[in-house]
Amino acid sequence: MARPMYENGNDRENEQKIADYIQKMIGDDFMVSENLGISYILDRAILKNERIVGWMEIKYPKYDFNVNTLSYYFISLNKIKKGIEWSEMTNAPFFLMARFSKEILFAKITKESFKHYPIKWGGWTRGARDSADLELLAYIPTNEFYTIDQLRPMIIN
Repeated sequence: MARPMYENGNDRENEQKIADYIQKMIGDDFMVSENLGISYILDRAILKNERIVGWMEIKYPKYDFNVNTLSYYFISLNKIKKGIEWSEMTNAPFFLMARFSKEILFAKITKESFKHYPIKWGGWTRGARDSADLELLAYIPTNEFYTIDQLRPMIIN
């Protein structure tokens, strides 16, 4: 039996807000795609002249996280794995976009950077919706996150 989809309209609206902000910051010569759909695992692609030049996973947590007080930001190991796979197959970088308190930051994730991430078992421990809310997680050091104004050069290079 397939796992129920817990993402709701508010979640999709928040993701769209981040996508719109990223679009504004990277300029009109790039295009942030619509949501890719569940089969791609990742949320969006960045396109230039209809060619994929970047992959994105967008996170808008329900809680305010302060990047200055966290050592790590965790995300599903499966999402990281899929992002790296798409990146290597298309020679386009993979980015994790995340809201921290009131700012949107990103991390460029590569096969090399991934080798240094702690992997732990965890997830939703309060209010778990089902057994799949606990899974393997990659812990990305928060000092690897950048402000969105630094994204455009990383797409191009």
